[in-house]
Amino acid sequence: MEFNTVLLQIVPVLEGAKIPYMVSGGQALLFHGLEPFNSDVDISLGVGVVRRTLIQKLLAKMQLKIMVRSPANFVRQTHVLPTINEVTGTRVDFIFADSEFEKEAVHRALKLNIKGQAVNFMTLEDMLIHKVVSGEESDLEHARALLAKKPKIKVRYIQQTLKEFSEMLDKAFIPVFENLRKKRK
Repeated sequence: MEFNTVLLQIVPVLEGAKIPYMVSGGQALLFHGLEPFNSDVDISLGVGVVRRTLIQKLLAKMQLKIMVRSPANFVRQTHVLPTINEVTGTRVDFIFADSEFEKEAVHRALKLNIKGQAVNFMTLEDMLIHKVVSGEESDLEHARALLAKKPKIKVRYIQQTLKEFSEMLDKAFIPVFENLRKKRK
């Protein structure tokens, strides 16, 4: 898998710089048993956009190149630094944490051994929370499929976190989650 090769170029550099991270997005879906829509690699960082310049300095060691003309402006607006490994053609998006939930999710990540290297992946529960809060139809479909495939989850943790998001964003996320749980069967 090309994405494993790319991850093995990224992870030691991030760990050497003591930057907390986790694999999220499509590759985390794959880790949890679903086929991703694309082969991009999303790396969620446990640091905010103030660390953008450090990440940029580390890109050469990771064999990655920035894909946008004005990374400072792009990251400020989107919290994402899009890069590419030109050898494999694999796109890697670095996602900067902009909430306490994201930072904590990075620290809860699960370790998977890839060719002797421990790599952090987003937990199933945090992925479900992310998908429900996103509310996009494709994300809700992923959540439904994840729930069908992995019925054992930490329901109380998910409900408590969704309650907090509901209060912050003035949206009812728990009914969405409960509806997905009913439809998973």
